[in-house]
Amino acid sequence: MMKKLVVSLFVAMAFATGVHAADKPAQAAPDAATVAAVSRMLSVMDYRGTNERAMLASVQQMELGLSGTLELMINGSPKLNAGQKARALARAKERLPSLNGKLRAFYTDPAIQDAIQARMVLVYARNFTRAEIEQLTAHYSTPLGKKSIALMPTIVAEMAVATQQIVSPRYEKLMQEMLDSLTKE
Repeated sequence: MMKKLVVSLFVAMAFATGVHAADKPAQAAPDAATVAAVSRMLSVMDYRGTNERAMLASVQQMELGLSGTLELMINGSPKLNAGQKARALARAKERLPSLNGKLRAFYTDPAIQDAIQARMVLVYARNFTRAEIEQLTAHYSTPLGKKSIALMPTIVAEMAVATQQIVSPRYEKLMQEMLDSLTKE
């Protein structure tokens, strides 16, 4: 339950951030030279390979939990009676390898990677000048730059855990305080 609350918090923060981003005036599309510079930098960073590996790792984790997720969805469905739930659970168990394959195909679709990389080009182009992008490319070409890229997934994963460890107890306390304030007479 607490993990769902924390995830909800992060989703809410992401949407709030998105709202602020949407409030920004539309910017002109980056020029071709900037797009090319960002593309070179992403190539040096092995961005696509790193992103594909991260997506695959996520898929592997999702595959481990797919059975439980389907079970929760089926058992929680108010549209299904007990017999329908039992049949759906049996079908889910029988079809789990196929369903995992669909999940994997969805997340490893090259079109998704193309779209993500295209968006990443725009994000970098919007937030960095071409000169800064060229400096970043030079940095990522160095041994230290390559090390920072190689360690980035580990750092992000460790920080996600650390953030959850820090935020969860505080969020739980805040939610309890809110509930207490609503239930006191």
